Amino acid sequence: MELYVKWLYQPLKGHSVWLESDWMKIEQTIFLVEDIEKNNRTKDIYIIDESNQTWTVKQLKKLLKKLEDEPTDLITYFDGNFNNINIFCSIVLFNIFYQKNSLFYLHPI
Repeated sequence: MELYVKWLYQPLKGHSVWLESDWMKIEQTIFLVEDIEKNNRTKDIYIIDESNQTWTVKQLKKLLKKLEDEPTDLITYFDGNFNNINIFCSIVLFNIFYQKNSLFYLHPI
């Protein structure tokens, strides 16, 4: 899941301004929001996911704890072949890569 952070920054003098981050993973988002909250010049903080749902830091930490044991970021490499003469096709699955507990794993087929 990718998220971005939108917050209202109030400088010492002048007008407040809305700032917005890039898309990032849950861990990076939690780190950024906690760092922003240390600065006392932030008024409103919104954490928004890909489906425009807003989250709190507490909800993200709870979700991150739940997702620790589930594989994420699944990548599959495969190749296909077609023979025009015999009208024969084949698909070969090579490897599956995934991330679990912040470690990357290879699951060969």
